[in-house]
Amino acid sequence: MVTKARQQKFAKHFERYDADSDGKIDQSDIDALINRWCDAFNIAPGSDKWRITIKRANRLWQDLQGHADANGDKVINLEEWISAHEDPRFVDEVAIPLAQLTFELGDTDGDGSISLSEWMTLQSISGVGQVDALKMFQALDHDGDGYISTDEHDAALREFFGSDDLQAAGTQLAGRL
Repeated sequence: MVTKARQQKFAKHFERYDADSDGKIDQSDIDALINRWCDAFNIAPGSDKWRITIKRANRLWQDLQGHADANGDKVINLEEWISAHEDPRFVDEVAIPLAQLTFELGDTDGDGSISLSEWMTLQSISGVGQVDALKMFQALDHDGDGYISTDEHDAALREFFGSDDLQAAGTQLAGRL
């Protein structure tokens, strides 16, 4: 059973992937987010990076649907989303790779880290306000170098999905609870 603390985090996280705010996640939500991120980071449609990104996003949608779509209706509702997090395979094979894909899109120069500017762009597209996005960035930038490294991000993801501590740095990935 997913704890109450995790339910809070996962419900807030669900909102970020529900691009049209209709209370469900379907392929159009994933497509809309990916297209917004590609547009924001000047990834040209038809480019190699765009094709790779779309292919990965489509595969992640299939994995998401396979793990979370309990009733087979090709949409994920909040209850299904939260229940899916009970399965460690969902977290490892779907949730974390989806978050890592967004991180990679934000890492425009491919140096394995995201600047504050890149972070703010990613978060604004996901509907996170500037103040919350800044708080997230500060909590995740453990070494205070002005960047979130892949290692810092991956540690935060593990903490987000695995911890009941609502004060933990990784919990900031949900935004304001």
